[in-house]
Amino acid sequence: MALFVPHILANNYLPVNVGVICLKVRMRILPTILVIFSFNSIACSFPERSDSEIFNDAKKVFRAKIIATELATEIHDGEKVEVILATYQLVESYKGDLPKKGKVKELPFGPGNCMVGLMTGLEYVIYLEEHDFVTLPSGSWGFFNSEGKDVAQKLEKLKGLAENGI
Repeated sequence: MALFVPHILANNYLPVNVGVICLKVRMRILPTILVIFSFNSIACSFPERSDSEIFNDAKKVFRAKIIATELATEIHDGEKVEVILATYQLVESYKGDLPKKGKVKELPFGPGNCMVGLMTGLEYVIYLEEHDFVTLPSGSWGFFNSEGKDVAQKLEKLKGLAENGI
């Protein structure tokens, strides 16, 4: 939509595209907003804890393969909340009694919400505290290759914690 706007230096009118003006305004505002809301403000942050502290705080600790995920709605604190229900197949239990197949939950993955992002077909070490939600602060983590050097070391350390009853 073109409007005729008076030109400051002349006594004539110039056609101006309103959409171009709006775009220029947006391009100046966007960097300002990004500076005001730094990326750290939406990042998941939590205090670092030792492996033994994480293990002790958990009610259940296990290694599982996610075999299905589905979006569901539950009531939490009187409000409807979308959750991901992840069905797992137990690979190994380190702490607590667990069924061979079970379900855990997480919120839909998003910036700053500290969810792991459970995906069908991948394996995870899951630490559950007072609820069935899988979160990064609880110590949960996923992996692609259980035989990879770093993952194998972490799994062995976890077995040691389980055997020592720490």
